[in-house]
Amino acid sequence: MLIAWSASISIGYHTPALFVGSCIATIFALHYNILHKHTNIVLFLCLVSITSFIYVRYNIIYREKSVTEINYKLNNIIDGANGIYTNSNTYQVLIELKQLKQQYNNLEIVPDFTACNINHAYQSAIKINWANKTETANPKVIEMLTNKIMQEKKQIIFAIPKYQTAWLADGFVPQIDEGKQYPLVAFIMNNFEKIEEKKYFILYQKKVNQ
Repeated sequence: MLIAWSASISIGYHTPALFVGSCIATIFALHYNILHKHTNIVLFLCLVSITSFIYVRYNIIYREKSVTEINYKLNNIIDGANGIYTNSNTYQVLIELKQLKQQYNNLEIVPDFTACNINHAYQSAIKINWANKTETANPKVIEMLTNKIMQEKKQIIFAIPKYQTAWLADGFVPQIDEGKQYPLVAFIMNNFEKIEEKKYFILYQKKVNQ
């Protein structure tokens, strides 16, 4: 269990569940001398494990609905996502995001959105994938980012999601305090000009005199 917890480094899914297969295999290996004498028990445990695995894989998908509700293809919506399916909520948000990317050059999504971070490392003007409290907890990092944004000669368009993108599968949960709990979002909302509000995103750009 200690190894399982040590492997759970994801901020979004920090549980030992990611290591459960290895835990089961370890238990079988350590108790082989006992278990191999009780074939019926081993077969029963294997059946329970396989059945549980199949049920979980089909019905408890990480940040998604059950497999019966994932009916929307991401073909031509996100680069490299051909053949991947998602739920209705996420699909509608991604459609709007695609339209925004076609409408505006140098579009940045803050504080984060996994669908955009696929290629943000190469295209982002601020050179950061996750501008949330995890990567911007240090005031010096915030200062560095805000200085870079203000000195950037290109006109950057910032799109701030109106809803918490991590929970789209569960519904449209509004951002807490419009997202101002994230330092970079608060900076943009306080210093940039709001130019457009869509169904799922609010767009900001530098004021003319900045």
